[in-house]
Amino acid sequence: TAEPGIRTLCGADDRAPSTDGRVGRLFFGGCTAWLVSNGRLLTAGHCADSDPDGTGPMVPDGVLDLAGVVEFNVPASQANGNTVAANPDDQYPINTTNVVWRFDGEGQGLGKDWAVFTVNPNANTGLTPFQAQGAFFRMTNENPVTNSVIRITGMGSDSTPAGSTGGGNAQNFTNQTSFGPYVAENSAGNDIWHSYIVDSTGGNSGSPIIWEGLDFTIGIHTNGGCNADGSGANNGTSFEVDALEAAIANHPGANTIYVDKIRFGAAENGTIFHPHDTIAEGVNTVPSGGNLSIVAGSYNETGTFNKPMTISAPAGTVIIGN
Repeated sequence: TAEPGIRTLCGADDRAPSTDGRVGRLFFGGCTAWLVSNGRLLTAGHCADSDPDGTGPMVPDGVLDLAGVVEFNVPASQANGNTVAANPDDQYPINTTNVVWRFDGEGQGLGKDWAVFTVNPNANTGLTPFQAQGAFFRMTNENPVTNSVIRITGMGSDSTPAGSTGGGNAQNFTNQTSFGPYVAENSAGNDIWHSYIVDSTGGNSGSPIIWEGLDFTIGIHTNGGCNADGSGANNGTSFEVDALEAAIANHPGANTIYVDKIRFGAAENGTIFHPHDTIAEGVNTVPSGGNLSIVAGSYNETGTFNKPMTISAPAGTVIIGN
């Protein structure tokens, strides 16, 4: 699996440094987390419940291990690979009271490894990472066709090129990115996962699976599978997993209807992956007493809110009207 320390490069290491501010680091080097459009963060389930407390390696005990902070804008590591903490202004305490996850253990099959959570504002600035970073990923449960370009961006380990000292280098557990071809979506019962030939290493666990060009994400990177000769493929949990979709959609509360002026696909029904593109449609759909979650942006419309509801803009500023 793509647990910390396990290398899953697809042939030569083609990763390059990234400044994508939507991607953060867990545990001061160990996993990746990222910002999504409803104000939540996503990572791998084995990053949330990683204790080897069962009968074998990476067997979860069902007790949350996720703790500490998520770091953004992480600096270069030391020459020997030792990580350097992000600026205190770029660290956000994990809210351990609302983490929702699934991880059945290593070797228990793909497509059942995911986690959804929030963080608290930075203690120094009072800002959320969405306010400070000014960016987030959108999500879709539509699938690319084979050979579409997929990108993986995250905080993977690094000990290349030759000559690195101490088993690591200055890129170790820092933000790097790589791209390659999409292979397929696969399923076994309710478990659904994507395969792609894109470099990752330990520390990339939890990274976004990005549909290049669209810049929409299709799932969460979780597992290795590539080989040094370029054969094989890496894997990650698909957003078509019903339990994951429900966990993301309902994390702000049940009966949440979503609005986003930028969406992918023709279908819209107010769900997290098929949001309405106007506030008027969202107001019409949201049940009385429900939640209306509006993605950051400008909505050139006016209207009447004629029912009780909670309105939120969890991922940034929303402007309504001219």
